Amino acid sequence: DDRPDIDQFCLTVSPLAKAETTLRLMKHEGFERVIIFCNTKHMCQRLSDEFQRAGVDCDCLHGDIRQNQRERTMQKFRQGKLPVLIATDVASRGIDVDDVDCVINYDIPTNNEYYVHRIGRTGRAGKSGAAYTICSGRRQVYLMQDIAKATKSEVIKLEIPTAASILKKQRLLKQEELISKMELSEELPYLDVVEELMAQGYSAEQIAAAALG
Repeated sequence: DDRPDIDQFCLTVSPLAKAETTLRLMKHEGFERVIIFCNTKHMCQRLSDEFQRAGVDCDCLHGDIRQNQRERTMQKFRQGKLPVLIATDVASRGIDVDDVDCVINYDIPTNNEYYVHRIGRTGRAGKSGAAYTICSGRRQVYLMQDIAKATKSEVIKLEIPTAASILKKQRLLKQEELISKMELSEELPYLDVVEELMAQGYSAEQIAAAALG
């Protein structure tokens, strides 16, 4: 089977919780490069503005964005300087980036072909990827089921990440990062600082917790 390795998921939320759920999802999974798809340029712009207010480094691509601005945004995304790109289907043509961690369908695509094109932005160049679709209301759940059947996709239903699960996941990621740093580094540049603080009576646990907090 030469189909790309893409895990597909869907989450069901109320329309008012879509933006918050999308933010939680990105935080929970620790994604570094994401494309979010909206069906209209209005929603694209609105979501981009909302995420920027929430402190997310993102930008959007839609029909009202001038060509030179669009090229600047694409360049930043390609170079890994822009973690989150929000786009409409039409504006996303020509996005050619191999290491997109995941695609999020903020709006359910209007046809099956769009769904296949969207999720094909991740899981490229032999890498695995992930695609998430945010459904709101029973009708959208049925629509998603139809798309999954038509595209022969296995779509797994997910629960919305809670604040506690996000914290737990972030701690695990931090732990993995620290372990690999300690295993790969021959020199630990702050070792002398730690020794100095321990000499002043602070425990290793206290120093580590303060550094990680």
